[in-house]
Amino acid sequence: MHEFDKEIKKSIEEIKPDLYMKTRLAAKINAYKKPKQQHIFKKVCAAVLAAAIVCGSVGGYFAVQRQNDFTITAYADDGKTYPLSNHDVKMPFGKVEKVYFEEMGTTGLNSTTTGFEIHGKDIDEVTFKSNIYGFEIFDEDMRDNHQERDDYFIVKIPLNDEEIAEYNAIDSFDLEDRTQKSFLKKIMKNRDLSEYFGENSMNIDDYHVFNISTDSKDIVEKFNLEYQGYVYTHFRLVKNEDYEDITRSGKKITEKNYDDEDKISDVCLDTWAATEYVMEHPDTKLSDLPKDTIEVTVKFKSGKTATKNIQIEFDDLGYMHCQIEE
Repeated sequence: MHEFDKEIKKSIEEIKPDLYMKTRLAAKINAYKKPKQQHIFKKVCAAVLAAAIVCGSVGGYFAVQRQNDFTITAYADDGKTYPLSNHDVKMPFGKVEKVYFEEMGTTGLNSTTTGFEIHGKDIDEVTFKSNIYGFEIFDEDMRDNHQERDDYFIVKIPLNDEEIAEYNAIDSFDLEDRTQKSFLKKIMKNRDLSEYFGENSMNIDDYHVFNISTDSKDIVEKFNLEYQGYVYTHFRLVKNEDYEDITRSGKKITEKNYDDEDKISDVCLDTWAATEYVMEHPDTKLSDLPKDTIEVTVKFKSGKTATKNIQIEFDDLGYMHCQIEE
């Protein structure tokens, strides 16, 4: 649960917020669907910007119909599926709508984004390419692969009760004081952590640091954090030279397949370009929002590839429509 929470914290700590940063963060947030975390994400976003664009999520997955080919099906969080074809398919959960922000004196966009998941036989990797809109990915499969690699050095430092209480008592949004590195450096002044590093560097700046938490009922009650629902109990350190960012964004994203399930997931469409368009053209009709083509290329372990294009556009009510290009 809280591996994702740590990535969101890391993203916020490393980025200087701009006026519309919430939209970009929400793409990562909404791609991850565990209900217990939703209240955390809302608080994080609210702290970054009180008035901003809120993104929801709807997902989609690709299923291989036969070897070296695939079909496309969209799905919603409630489990409903929408097979895509060369006919127009309206996405009930993929919608944008205009919102006027009085304090900023500008018209923006509330939007839900479409995510993708790919299933197939002998998939090596999948590349998503967009002409106008982009993608956000929280690559859980890469993260899990990191932890399984023999050459991937991880330091896991447990906090004692006093440290747990102190760390969890820090204001969630006091990011400067709450940074994991500064807190770890403070701990190292009070106790010897050498047993966790072995022969490796004990310079905290040589690592990416993440907080790890538990939602164990006993521990949550012990520290009186029922309102939060979880407690930070450990830090996980990864060498800078070994670390690969599991959160990525751009108009072209490639996700590798690391397991035997031949499953590619966690890729979320980012409609930020539509938001910018509305801000520049506040009187535009939603059906005039930029259309886009998403190119999905599946590379199989045999070396063969298969590509399909998805046409994306919006209607007057702001609903997203998808169609497979023949």
